[in-house]
Amino acid sequence: MIEQKMDISSQQREKLLGRLLDGLRATASIEFGDDDAATKKKAAELPETLKLCKKYDVAPSMVNQLIESEV
Repeated sequence: MIEQKMDISSQQREKLLGRLLDGLRATASIEFGDDDAATKKKAAELPETLKLCKKYDVAPSMVNQLIESEV
């Protein structure tokens, strides 16, 4: 099966990239002992954000590395 990349606007790509970075920051914060609910929620959204980034071809090399390392 050939995976088709979907097109989104540059504004949507920017928002998705911001969401990815927020998820990564939250994951790092948890590693350093920050365990508030908002941080945990953002970190928990990271796997879904990675899937969306892959689907819409946002930051493909970074996303592929993160998926391969099973963040």
